[in-house]
Amino acid sequence: MPTFDGFKVRTAPAGLTNGAESQMTIAPAGAGVVLDFLTHSLLNGHGFQVRNGVLTTPVTGDVEVTTVAAELSHDSVAGHVLIPIRFTFDLEALGGTLPQASVKMTATASTAGTAFTPLPLLTGGRAAATTARAAAAGGVAVVDDAATTTRLLYASHQTAMGNFEVDIDLYGRGVVNGAGNVYVAVGSVTTGSTYFTRLDSLEFTSTQLGI
Repeated sequence: MPTFDGFKVRTAPAGLTNGAESQMTIAPAGAGVVLDFLTHSLLNGHGFQVRNGVLTTPVTGDVEVTTVAAELSHDSVAGHVLIPIRFTFDLEALGGTLPQASVKMTATASTAGTAFTPLPLLTGGRAAATTARAAAAGGVAVVDDAATTTRLLYASHQTAMGNFEVDIDLYGRGVVNGAGNVYVAVGSVTTGSTYFTRLDSLEFTSTQLGI
């Protein structure tokens, strides 16, 4: 005989609860709602942003990029996963020559720099379980950049005067599983350039993703 299967509508973010029951999302009309992974993750409170500088108060980058310094770092710990999804960089004023911005990923968290609380990309969402640092002029200490251990996700530099604006999709370029970080390095030759930037990532427990 026919049966009627009922579903519950999720009205709050799932958050970071291991082993919690997952429920199908149903529209008011009764149709099942299929979301892409990124949108679903943001709606469930997994998205976070780390930033440095703002439009009206830019910060000054490093004087030449060094292999152990960064402007910001989003750090993961054992049992968690970070998936970088978006990077934005805007050069406000050229301080020297050859300004450069890059995004890299390692298996070692940053070790020094001003703490920054990752901002939920779901307003009113839960606090991040991961941590971050943000400091101008290469004030965040990261593990030495090496071709055998550091993953380069993005890099660009400006060779002549003009706008240097970046808004790049990082989704699918790398995943930090366990301890590690995604960091942004900025620098110019001779004098530091002023800028503002942001790095968006998704945060999960390794159990939630089965890795």
